[in-house]
Amino acid sequence: MKELLSTGRVVYVQISDELTSTDTRCREYYDLVYDTWFDTKPPRHFMEIPTWIPICDGRISPIYERQVYVVVNLKQAIEYFNGMPDAVLLFSVLDINKTVVQYLVHNVWNTCLVGGYITGADRERLEREPNVYWLSHPDELKVYLRPAKIDSPNYALFSGIRTFPRITLSEGCLHNCAFCSIPRKLVERHPVDILTQANTLLPLDFDYIYVDDKTFGQADNYTILLDVWNFITMHKPGFKGFIVQTTVPVATKLLKAGEIEKLHIAALEVGVEIPNDDYLRKMRKPYNLKQLNALHDELRFHPGLIFIPNIIFGAPGDNYADTLTYLSAKSDTITFVNPYVLTLYGTAKGDMGITSESSRYDVDETTVVKSWLSLEEQELTKAVLDWCLRKYEHKAYLVRS
Repeated sequence: MKELLSTGRVVYVQISDELTSTDTRCREYYDLVYDTWFDTKPPRHFMEIPTWIPICDGRISPIYERQVYVVVNLKQAIEYFNGMPDAVLLFSVLDINKTVVQYLVHNVWNTCLVGGYITGADRERLEREPNVYWLSHPDELKVYLRPAKIDSPNYALFSGIRTFPRITLSEGCLHNCAFCSIPRKLVERHPVDILTQANTLLPLDFDYIYVDDKTFGQADNYTILLDVWNFITMHKPGFKGFIVQTTVPVATKLLKAGEIEKLHIAALEVGVEIPNDDYLRKMRKPYNLKQLNALHDELRFHPGLIFIPNIIFGAPGDNYADTLTYLSAKSDTITFVNPYVLTLYGTAKGDMGITSESSRYDVDETTVVKSWLSLEEQELTKAVLDWCLRKYEHKAYLVRS
């Protein structure tokens, strides 16, 4: 098919978290801790701006009318779309929202351009719909819609939204953690590309930028953050700095070298996962407990730094004794935690004892109901997760009082 539209309306269809989340407990937690430590409460329907929309919007010509439609009620959404059948609908489909997207495209009369991260029978089922055209990459938009003269993400549709925008210095990761599906090839972005990304974020309302590198400091270009800082503060004098994620050894190195302060890093997110050397070997994590203790020793010299360990819940056989000990012993240097309920997206999780996806809950990060956990393990996981959330909610309330 050639071009579908010379003029008309393009609608970016975002599925609300309220339709895909089984449990809102973690969302309530993040609303509190983000508001406390970053003065930023996530938007109601998504934790952060869905970047697929500005990426796609920057690739199509400004001749089109465009809008974002957040689906909260399926019946209302179908009636709305069928009231403007000439509009082209764009979807980003994931395991967590694939059922909703399938239902929508089946019940609307619109042409639907669909891309995302599903494969096999799920993708084939979508492609069988006569009004669906699958996009393997945003570049393929130009087959159906007139392209923009300059390809650059466009955040105008989210102008004024309070958020944590993202910027990417590099893609991929050289580590091989068992629970991660990130490509193992490291590709650095060009400095011009990085500063262009920074420029596209200016319509948004933010105090912090999240650096999307999976292991910050692994690529050689990480010091360009200083140039990004200078550019952003020229336009937004109230900008407070960057949130980065990295490994335990790299975090310690950055702290000892004074680069945290030099690069205006305000928050450090580190993949602790399960603080047990046996589990760390199974997960192929690039650190050990001796290194973790050394990191916390160094953190005590940086009291103003926000430190956020990522903690895994739902690993087979985990009794959480080491996690509870760690969170209690290091509470003076932990600001809050990022809890990650282990999920499975169609592939095995290395040596972690998870080999198949047999339940819709297996791809849902909001619930501890997993096919690989017994009922007793689910109850234990839920109890420990709730203890963890309450602990850091209490810390947040103390700061706010």
